[in-house]
Amino acid sequence: MIMRYPDKVHILGGGTVFHVRPHFSLTATAYGATAKELHRLFLSHEQYAFTYATYLTLSKMADPENSTIETNDDAEAFIDTLLEDPKTKVIINNMALSDYQGFVLDEAGNATQSGKEQPRMQSRNGEFLCKLIPAKKVIEKVKQVRPDIILVGFKTTAGDTEDVQIEKSKRQIKECGSDYVFANDMHTRMNVLVRAETETRALSSFISANRQTLLESLVENVIEDLFEQRRQAGK
Repeated sequence: MIMRYPDKVHILGGGTVFHVRPHFSLTATAYGATAKELHRLFLSHEQYAFTYATYLTLSKMADPENSTIETNDDAEAFIDTLLEDPKTKVIINNMALSDYQGFVLDEAGNATQSGKEQPRMQSRNGEFLCKLIPAKKVIEKVKQVRPDIILVGFKTTAGDTEDVQIEKSKRQIKECGSDYVFANDMHTRMNVLVRAETETRALSSFISANRQTLLESLVENVIEDLFEQRRQAGK
């Protein structure tokens, strides 16, 4: 008998690091609370829970005992495995990936090699200059490789208005092909959910100071999209 495995929804959370030198790293600090809550919300939806397999994957920062995902490269390698699996139907990327790579400059102003295997910087030697270079956007490859996957991205802002949060979310939708972007502002505590335009609905945005309410709305929308996919596929 051929076993039929359910379609899969993957939720990624936690933060990553970029190792500049031993004992010195750039970090995107996140400990997985939102990813854990999203996982709980999906599993609490009874009809959904009996139809789909839901996986929560945290980075080493959020789950140091079990995770091997520490850097952006680790996260990208893991996402690659998800893209290779035809059962992957949703990727919710709440994992905070380091926005920059850092390189210590030598006396001539040239960038040196980074990594834990490089010599450790000694504070007794005084000041060092470090050059920051934007890291590549790992999430961009999801829709390039698998346009069928429902992709949810997140955007963190600091002191932006709701209009700016919406514009930055729209930009991520345009650049990465995300179906949804959830933006939260660390200063104002406002939350914005932007849903991409499709053939059957216009682009829309939702604003709330209640983060929980908007997370629940995100889950309901994704589940609705999943069931619509199944109906169209005749399952």
